[in-house]
Amino acid sequence: MNPIAAQQVALDNALVAPENRVNIGICNMIIDPKKTLKEPTYQVVLDDLALTTCYPAFLSMAEVPEIYMHQFWHTITKIKNLSSYKFNLDKKKCTIDVEVFRDILQICPRLPNQEFVVPPSSNEEIVSFIKELGYTVINICLSRKTTGHNKIRLSRAQILWELYYNQNADFVKLLWEDFMFQIDNRDSKKQENMYYPRFTKAIIHHFISKNKPISIRNKLFMHTVQDDSILGSLRFVPKTKEYQVYGALIPARMTNRKMLNLIAYKTYLVFATRVVTPKKARKFKKLTSPSKKKALVTVEEPVEKPVKKSAARR
Repeated sequence: MNPIAAQQVALDNALVAPENRVNIGICNMIIDPKKTLKEPTYQVVLDDLALTTCYPAFLSMAEVPEIYMHQFWHTITKIKNLSSYKFNLDKKKCTIDVEVFRDILQICPRLPNQEFVVPPSSNEEIVSFIKELGYTVINICLSRKTTGHNKIRLSRAQILWELYYNQNADFVKLLWEDFMFQIDNRDSKKQENMYYPRFTKAIIHHFISKNKPISIRNKLFMHTVQDDSILGSLRFVPKTKEYQVYGALIPARMTNRKMLNLIAYKTYLVFATRVVTPKKARKFKKLTSPSKKKALVTVEEPVEKPVKKSAARR
C-alpha cells in the first residue's frame, strides 16, 4: 500500500473502526432507463414506474467516500421528541428530516398547490386492497416494530396504494417513514448489510455539497456509480408453480398511449388475460459449488423441433 493510501486507511479507521462497519449490500438498487429487458412483465413494470412522480427515487445516484456511508449508519441517532435525526460526516454534525429528504430526492407532487391524498391506514382497508392485487396471504405491520415473514409495513403498502390509484401522493413522506424504520431498528435486527445504500449516498452527497469543510478525502476508496447495483431481474414464477402467476391487471390510469403500443405491454396483456398461455417453466437442481447448497433455477421449457420425415425413415 502506498503512503497516501495507508494514511487514508488510518484516517478512515479513526472515524469508524473496521469491526463497527457493515457490508454495503445490493438492496435499494438503481434502475437503468436505457436498458430494454426481454421479460415483458418486468419491462411493463419499469415503463409504468417511469410514469409516476416517484420515479426519480429509482434513478438517484452519487459518488461519495465509502467511509462516510459507514459513519452515517454508525453515528445516526434520533433527536428526542422529533422526527429528525443527527449524524456525523467527518468532523461535521448534520441533521436530516423529511423536508431535507424531499430536497434531496427532488420528487414533486403530481398536482402542485393541492393537498396530498392521504392513503388508508386501517388494517382492514389495506389488507382488502392487497388481496385485490391477487395476494392471498399477507400481514400488515401497523407498528414500528420489526416485521417478520410474510409481512409488509404500512408505509410500503400505502406507496403501492398510491401508485395503483394514481393519486397525488406524498411519496417522499412514505419513503422517509420506511427509512426511519430502518434507522430505529438497525441494532435490534442485527443486520450485517447496510440499509438503503443508494439513498445513503444521496444524503451524504447533499451535505458534502452544502458544507465545503467536509473533506472528500483525496477521492480514495470512493463508492462510485459503477458500484451501485442495477436492478436486473425479478422472479415471476413461484417455486411451487409451473407458470407465471398474474393478479390484478394494470389499470388504464397507470398507463399512457405510448406504453399501450409497446410490444412488451401487448405480450404481457395476452398472458395476463389468459388469451395465450405463457411458456411453461421447469425447475432443476444445479450445483453452484461444493461449499454451497443446491439452488433452484428457473428456466424456460425448450420448444421441441419437429422431426423431419427423412430423418424419421433412417
